[in-house]
Amino acid sequence: MKILFITDASSDLQPDLVEGKPIVIVPAKIIAGGKEFRDFYDITPEEYWEILKTLPEVPTTSMATPAEYLDAYKQAREDGYTHICVTQISSTASGTMNSALMARDMLAEEGITDLTVEVIDTLNYSMAYGHTVLEGVKMAAEGISFEKITARIKELCQRAEVIFSVFTLKYLRKTGRASGMAAFAGELLGIRPIMLVGKGEARPIAKVRGDKNVLDGIVEYVKKRKNSAEKYMSIIHADISKEVIVRLEQLLEQNFGVKNLPKFKMGAAVTTHAGPLTIGVLFYS
Repeated sequence: MKILFITDASSDLQPDLVEGKPIVIVPAKIIAGGKEFRDFYDITPEEYWEILKTLPEVPTTSMATPAEYLDAYKQAREDGYTHICVTQISSTASGTMNSALMARDMLAEEGITDLTVEVIDTLNYSMAYGHTVLEGVKMAAEGISFEKITARIKELCQRAEVIFSVFTLKYLRKTGRASGMAAFAGELLGIRPIMLVGKGEARPIAKVRGDKNVLDGIVEYVKKRKNSAEKYMSIIHADISKEVIVRLEQLLEQNFGVKNLPKFKMGAAVTTHAGPLTIGVLFYS
């Protein structure tokens, strides 16, 4: 049994996390400022954050096609893989899940039956499912069966959550997640939403007033939802200053006793909708 993990670029697994591991990224295409980029391959998060700040309009994306997934499956077979675990961004946000499923059906139509492909709708976003891929890779290296690995990934995806906030409502207004008037009034009053991501949705659960209260607000709601038996936590961020990231890490250490937290950068998909001034905490509920 030789296992490959395929995921889309919205998982926010960056090259340093993928290098040397049995992971393949199928990218979406981003059209920003009149140019087309393949997320993960052609542009870094830092480059995209800078571009996003200068654009008057929201960039557009085109999802990976069934043909691109089919090519990835066939290449995996040529490379000697017998099993593929495909983890996809929530089907509530993108049609890439259907592309992956259609490609699997096309394998059967072509008479390829010696490759097992499991496609998982993670019902999640960013590293909330990217991290589960890394967990799957660890399990495979330990010789754990494909069935147990896919079951564990599904279970983790069900419980993975992110509490995040933004330091400006500008990008939520651009993408229609906040009305123009509400965003305008919110900016004047310094209102910052506390958002919950998980189980196929991203929704506001609270709000704080003033940038200085954003991190405390995030930690307060992590306390309410985190499973105390699960030690794992990490920080997910876009173009946020080192001082703010360090402060959040200190708050998490004070409240949960965790140290040296992993820190992951938000890629194009999440940053497009939330904006580059975004920071959050990934944990298991």
